[in-house]
Order: sequence, then structure tokens, then C-alpha cells
Amino acid sequence: MKLREFEARGTAPTVALTEMITDSSDIESSQVVAGSQAETPTLAALKELAREPDTA
Repeated sequence: MKLREFEARGTAPTVALTEMITDSSDIESSQVVAGSQAETPTLAALKELAREPDTA
């Protein structure tokens, strides 16, 4: 299910994430990739990171 479908259903983000991980047939999609950031120093830094294009 796509994120927009979860949003249209009014699904809470944590529930959507749980469903995506549980329903994933691709086990690698539920793993953190090497080099991923675990935390950011500020909310602004997190928002900036979220705007960066995915290079994977």
C-alpha cells in the first residue's frame, strides 16, 4: 500500500509503518541501509535531509 493510500484512510503514521514492514515480501526493504543517519541534531536538519533526493 502506498503512503497516499494510508493517508486517505486516515491511518496513523506508526500504524502505516508497521503495516508496510509487516506486509513486505522484500525483507531488504525493512532494513536500515549502511550509511543511514540514525538521528539529526535539529528538526531543521531532519527537514533538510528529507528534501534531499534519494541517490540509492
